[in-house]
Amino acid sequence: MSRPALKDRTNLTSPSSLTAYFNRTGRENSPPSLPKRGVKRGRDPRSSDVEWELSSPCKSSPLKDELKRSGDVDEDVDVDMLDEVKPRRMERRPAPAWPSLITDFRHQARVRPYTLSLQPHLHSFRSSNHTDVFRFPSPLPQRETSIPFSLQFLHSRPLLAIGTEEGRVLLVDTQKRRKWDPQPQYTTLTPHENAVFALAFSEDDSLLATGSGDRNCVITDLASQSPITTLEGHTGSLRRVTWDPENPRLLGTAARDGSFRIWDVRLASTHACILHVPDAHSPPVPGKHMRKGRKPAPRASVTGLEYAGECRVITSGSGDGILKLWDTRSPLLPIAHSPPSPRGILALTLTPSPSSSSSCSVLALSASSHIRAYDPLTLGLSGVVAQAEGEGRFKPGSFYVRMQPAPGGGALAVGSAGGGVMLFPLSSPLPSTSRGSPTPTPAPSGVFLQGHDPLKEVALVAWLDGDTLATGGDDGLVRIWRGGPGLAEDEEGEGEGWWGVRAE
Repeated sequence: MSRPALKDRTNLTSPSSLTAYFNRTGRENSPPSLPKRGVKRGRDPRSSDVEWELSSPCKSSPLKDELKRSGDVDEDVDVDMLDEVKPRRMERRPAPAWPSLITDFRHQARVRPYTLSLQPHLHSFRSSNHTDVFRFPSPLPQRETSIPFSLQFLHSRPLLAIGTEEGRVLLVDTQKRRKWDPQPQYTTLTPHENAVFALAFSEDDSLLATGSGDRNCVITDLASQSPITTLEGHTGSLRRVTWDPENPRLLGTAARDGSFRIWDVRLASTHACILHVPDAHSPPVPGKHMRKGRKPAPRASVTGLEYAGECRVITSGSGDGILKLWDTRSPLLPIAHSPPSPRGILALTLTPSPSSSSSCSVLALSASSHIRAYDPLTLGLSGVVAQAEGEGRFKPGSFYVRMQPAPGGGALAVGSAGGGVMLFPLSSPLPSTSRGSPTPTPAPSGVFLQGHDPLKEVALVAWLDGDTLATGGDDGLVRIWRGGPGLAEDEEGEGEGWWGVRAE
């Protein structure tokens, strides 16, 4: 019985693979004369390369020793050939010298990725006067149209919730329709008897929290369209309602009475308040030196409340113009605060971050028409996103103005006077320095969306995604803006029948 060949015992499947290291000119057992990587032609290899080859494990191959000991070798193959099979040595190549893309952590330098300009996308926003406008009749006899006081989209559907002056919440489908289609039907909820200033959907879109001028917060079950609990305790109208992204059953509220509260909606309404911080932004109470008959200063309203992760919340005040970072586990004193902003803060928001809350930025709109960015951990000033000096039409005048970034974080929508809203591009990352001092970087230019009465204020903004924006103004009009590269072709397809407004 003949012995099996060597190719049947190894992973070499063809004779050509086995004899690839033989010199066909007659010199056997010598490797091909190929230049080594990293060594120029005509020069001897370095001494380190020679020493490494002599100490290679292939010089004492266990396969060669086993074959010599057993004698199980094909007659046409020389076993000493295995000595000449040298593995290819990996060579360390120098890294490319790209200063703008290399991060040097020793000097605390930042990565500066290449970002495309968002100006063409912002200029592509437009709204049709046929299919993108909504007006709702008012139940009050002295008004023909309901005035919207708050806007919010669901997370999963193009369903828009509109809080009105009469205490109603209107749910309307805003998906794109043809110009001959009638206005879609809407659902009416009546959780309050006063104006609805704040709306917030839970993460699973099953609950709707509304804050009103009646000083209450009502939780409504959308499946049954009925309120399930009423949270009472504030002594002023509510300004902000927001859900905790880490705990879907915790709700935060901020009101004009100068306090903010944290609620657990699983508990009964009488025991649902688990944290109450009064006078969060109020000045100190005057002492006995106060003149007789003089009334004390009113409490400063808490205009913003945002969750910063890890049991921390950030609040903003209308009187002191300061941002404060609170730890809800020990809320006696704030753990950090920002430098004061002149004339108070109108709105507060966080830029969305896919990784963690520490990589996002805090944006605050002041009454001086400046939008400033702050670090979420220290509340140190990072830069200026927008300012009224560079934008003639950007005039946020009242404390009803809202500000909201797009879900992708590319753009920021801010309410303004003059019948429109402003869109500002958000760079990634926002201008900042390692020492916390503001960088003198010019603020990006914005795009003005004017689709309402020029004499009215458009305070409400709400994003569905990066291409769909809803705005609401004091003229009783709710308008849907759509952006993208294919809208111009849609207008050309309709010919002269398209009638609407475009970004300016």
